[in-house]
Amino acid sequence: MNGRLDTIEVNSKGEIWFGTATGHVYRSADWNTTWNEITVPFRQYWPGNYSASYDSINHVRFFDAQHAIIAGYMGDSQDVVYRTVDGGAGWSSVRLPASLWVYDARTTTDGLAWLVGSDGSLLFSEDFGASWSALKAPFDQISRSHSVQFVSRSLGVVGSLHGSLKITRDGGHSWRSIKTPTETGDVKCEYDRIERARISADKVIVEQCGGVFYRGFNHKEPWRQLHAGERALVSYEMSPEGLVAVASDREIVRFAPNLQAPRSTGFHLEAFPLDMTVGAGKVVFVDSNLKVSVMDGEGFKSSRMLRGGIATTWPISERDRGLDGAFWGISRYFLYRSSNVGITWERQAELPQEVDGLAVQASGDILLWNRHGFVTRWNPADRQFHPVPGLDGLDVVGLFRRGNLWLVYGGMQSETTQRIEVARTYFSGQFAGSADHGYVAASTDGGGTWRVVDEWKDGGVQALFLGEDNTLTLLSWLGAVRRGRFNLEPTGSPTAALETILPVYKETWGRVPYVEDAHILEFIGGTDGSIKGWTHHLGDFLFHTVDGGKTWVKSDVSKQPLDRIYRLGEGRWVGLAPPDQIQIWKDGKFISLRKFSEKITWTIVDTSGSLVLQLDSGQVWSLSPDSKEWRLLSDQKARQTAR
Repeated sequence: MNGRLDTIEVNSKGEIWFGTATGHVYRSADWNTTWNEITVPFRQYWPGNYSASYDSINHVRFFDAQHAIIAGYMGDSQDVVYRTVDGGAGWSSVRLPASLWVYDARTTTDGLAWLVGSDGSLLFSEDFGASWSALKAPFDQISRSHSVQFVSRSLGVVGSLHGSLKITRDGGHSWRSIKTPTETGDVKCEYDRIERARISADKVIVEQCGGVFYRGFNHKEPWRQLHAGERALVSYEMSPEGLVAVASDREIVRFAPNLQAPRSTGFHLEAFPLDMTVGAGKVVFVDSNLKVSVMDGEGFKSSRMLRGGIATTWPISERDRGLDGAFWGISRYFLYRSSNVGITWERQAELPQEVDGLAVQASGDILLWNRHGFVTRWNPADRQFHPVPGLDGLDVVGLFRRGNLWLVYGGMQSETTQRIEVARTYFSGQFAGSADHGYVAASTDGGGTWRVVDEWKDGGVQALFLGEDNTLTLLSWLGAVRRGRFNLEPTGSPTAALETILPVYKETWGRVPYVEDAHILEFIGGTDGSIKGWTHHLGDFLFHTVDGGKTWVKSDVSKQPLDRIYRLGEGRWVGLAPPDQIQIWKDGKFISLRKFSEKITWTIVDTSGSLVLQLDSGQVWSLSPDSKEWRLLSDQKARQTAR
């Protein structure tokens, strides 16, 4: 999704809707299984138009399945709302009698609506949002009206950003102040605004200072704080059965209309609730992790929405293609499958943790990993995640495949020289879960079973290269080089006999091929090899060796136009020369194999050993494992929706 999310709505048809601060609107018609962006006539933010004006949406509110309004900070003069009469298929603008940022909007099934906002006013509609009038303002533009609710045409309540509360019994023509919990001294906090104000026939309920309080209309009646046991409530909403709330430990609880005897549901949110709403017999929550949860009488189900951020590209961060031609991909929170070359993606599972990579195993299971010690596999048959013996607790940094022989590597990502010269951490938790030694693990059955074949106590592995003669070379995070023989025993059990041929310590610090992020480590020419990579603030570097990695010479980066190299299934090596060229190793050097007319946006080598790439136009091409045949797999742009 594109932009910040403040509120969520459920209409009588059972559709979940929300709008964002950048003018985008989204809908789920199947209770958060899938989401689609709705075409709207608003000014929207897109990357690159930083100076352009756009409409900020705070509320999508439905009267019924067909009639709805969208409100927020909209129009050149902030005096516009949009309405639909056909369930969101079309939207038209309606002028308001005041200019304001709409902080809250409420609707009823009989066509009544109320808006409050930054100028303190209260706006009213009685014709499904087709026209609006200004009622007597409960607050001014300093106090600002922040939350509103009416239980009838006459009885309503408005809370302000400055912590005050007023009720009306005549439809907003006159107002009576009620001292709030902060004004009576029952609670104190730095920011005392009324987050949510609700009213019933005999009581008023407010959310203020991190708690939920209620009292009757009699001015002598004190405020009482609602608790679930000893836990304070952090959010609530009225429901036909009384009140539903979230406790401080994020458990969801219910109260009867008299607000006595809270009943535990046994369900918990994973993070603090941003908003909650009641509709179509269900309660829907959205939390600060953008996870949507749906609760009804039958149970509780939660699932994240699409990743927050720029929505101009599909949020598939990594992908692989299985032997059946199906693509598999990951976003920040989900595993996806595509049967049409990535044009559309079907959500398969929510990931137990954020992951950095995936690969389709020979069995058809999906191997998933991150750089923090989490590895799992997902079985499409039982749709469950399973442990991966042999890789438990290992931080997988990368994967190399040669047929059914797979190698993964990593460890010691936080490696330094114990001096200030190298400080690789840029954000908290960057190296969490990293093993305290470097390692290489091997599988000979296409990723099914694993065995660690090398442990490097003095260095973590940031890159490796396996030659056709089974010479294995490792590069550490600080530029140390380890090299030796990788062996496939007759029994099929892999082993390795490696030694560190270029260690890193004070005396060798100036001689190692240090790059912070190695794009290329290659020894295609036997003992003649190169390293190309990037170092923060310093840029790209190229190093060359002729003695198998014992000594290195810094070279001109322009001598190596490739940014990545790949081994195809039948032993041919190809490379990506940005922005638009694929080269192939032939007669001791890389030469051009194909130059496209547009930019190459991503490249992979799939399970079969074919090179697969996508062009800027959306075309997807594959190169056969023997490098002899190019095939156009798709010429359609990927869609930004998922089933």
